[in-house]
Parts: sequence; structure tokens; C-alpha cells
Amino acid sequence: MLDVVAVVLMTEEEILAMTGASDPADAAQAGLHRPHGLVQWLVVKSGSRGSCLFTHQETILQPSFQVEAVHVDCVGCGDSMAAAIVLGFICQATPAATLTLANAVGASTAMRPGAGRNVASYEDTILLFKHGARNASHIGPQASDCKAALALLCRIAKLTSFT
Repeated sequence: MLDVVAVVLMTEEEILAMTGASDPADAAQAGLHRPHGLVQWLVVKSGSRGSCLFTHQETILQPSFQVEAVHVDCVGCGDSMAAAIVLGFICQATPAATLTLANAVGASTAMRPGAGRNVASYEDTILLFKHGARNASHIGPQASDCKAALALLCRIAKLTSFT
């Protein structure tokens, strides 16, 4: 798989099992630097702790958005996150903006029960960005990343007519 795709998303457990490494960062570097490999972005998902996006030039660590919901449901979060990563890559967005958007979309999906039509809504994701930009701290994404990701979300929404 790592030899035929440009973007890869895996959990920490998956990347460790695939590479045999004992550290997710080492495993990601091994995945990026395979002989004849095509991987340009490798995302390691760490659930509620956030995620890392590794490229050949940089490593971006993004904490998760804090979700306030009566019932947090993780069904569909990874798929929603993957969709945001692929769209960011296709739109040639920065890795930081893309990863922030992906984390927000995953968190927005967790705020609704089930998957299917209950995945992240544009409105819920916008609210997460606004909350994150106002309250950015060491626990959440940086305000500048939230603003860049919000701009990317708006750009994607215009291209796809989701709004």
C-alpha cells in the first residue's frame, strides 16, 4: 500500500504493526522513506489526543478539538477525517490547515450519533473553528491554524456546493 498511494491515514497501532517500529514517529518516517514509495503525506491518528501529519519536509502535530456533547459517538470520525485530508491534499492546501480541518471534521462527527447522514455538518464544524480560534491554548489547535482551516473549509464548500 505505501508504494502506490500519495496519502496514507493510519492509527498509531496500524502504523506500528505495518512497519514493525516501536514509535509512531519512527514508523511514519519509515513509511515516507520507502524505496520507490509515492507517499507524500502520512497521517497518524491518535484518537482524542489528536493526530500528526508527516511530509518529507515537516511534521505537524495537532491536538484534537475538545468536544462538548451529551453523547460522544466515534462512528464515522475516521472516515470524515480521511475525507478532509484527501480534499486538502487535492486542493493543495497546507498540511497544517488540512490537518486542523480534518481534526475539526472528525470532532464534529463525534458530536452526532451514528454515521451516514449524521457525519460532520458544515455548521457544527464552523462552530468548532470559532470556539477553537477564540480559546486556542496548549490543549487545542492554534488560532492561526483554525483560521487557515476555516478558509479551506469555505473554499471546499464553494467548490462542492455543500452549504
